Amino acid sequence: MNYTTKNRWRFTAIMLTISVLLCLTNAGKAQQIVLQDIDGKPLLRNQFTDIDGSPFLFDDWLPSDISFRSGGNLKDFNVKYDVINDALVFLDQEGNLNNFKESVKSFKFTKGAKTYVFDAQYPAIDGHTGLSYYQILFAGKLQLIKKYNKVLLEPQNYNSANVAKKVQDIVNLYVYNPSDKSIVKLKQNESFLAEKLAIDAGKLKRYLKYNKVNIKKQDDLVKLFELYAK
Repeated sequence: MNYTTKNRWRFTAIMLTISVLLCLTNAGKAQQIVLQDIDGKPLLRNQFTDIDGSPFLFDDWLPSDISFRSGGNLKDFNVKYDVINDALVFLDQEGNLNNFKESVKSFKFTKGAKTYVFDAQYPAIDGHTGLSYYQILFAGKLQLIKKYNKVLLEPQNYNSANVAKKVQDIVNLYVYNPSDKSIVKLKQNESFLAEKLAIDAGKLKRYLKYNKVNIKKQDDLVKLFELYAK
C-alpha cells in the first residue's frame, strides 16, 4: 500500500469516527430535549419504601414505545411499569421518579426475547377501569389479555414499626370481544373455552388430548386462541 492510499484510508477512518461521535452527541441532545418537553408528576419519595418486594413489573429501565391519548408518541423512552399504581414512571433530569401528566394509551417494550404490548381500551371489570392497562397476549376476533396486579399486605406484627408491607402478585386473564366490546374473566376449563371459542366441546377435548395442550398454561392458551380465534 503506497503513501497516498494509506492517507486516504486514514482520512476515511477519521471521518467515520467523527460521524459516529456526531450521531451519539445528537442522540443525547435529542433525549435531553424530549425530557425537557415531557411534563411529569413527581412521585412521593417514600412511596416505595418499607415494602417487601417490587412495585414494578420489571426492575430494569426498558426502552419503550409509548402512545398518548392526545395522539403524541415517544420512541425508545426508558420507563418502568408501576403495577401497584397501574402507571408508567420515568426519571427526570434530576433523577426523580415521575408519572406522565399526559394520559398514556398504550406502550410496548422488549424484555429478553419477548415483546410486551399493553393497552388501555377495555370495559370496566373487577374494579378496573377503561384506563387500566392489560397485556395483549393474542389479538384476533377475540383477544386474550392479561391483567397484572400487586397489592400491599399489612404486616401482622403491628407493634413493630420496622416490619415492611409485603407485595403480593395477582394475575388474571380475560377474554375481550372487539365486536360487541364485552369482557369476561377467563375460566381455565374446557366448557368455558368451548363456548367462548365457538367450537364443539368434544372437538376441543380431542384437540387438547391429542396435542397434549394444558389449558392451565398461558402459552398453551395462546396457541388455542391462535387456532380458533384468528
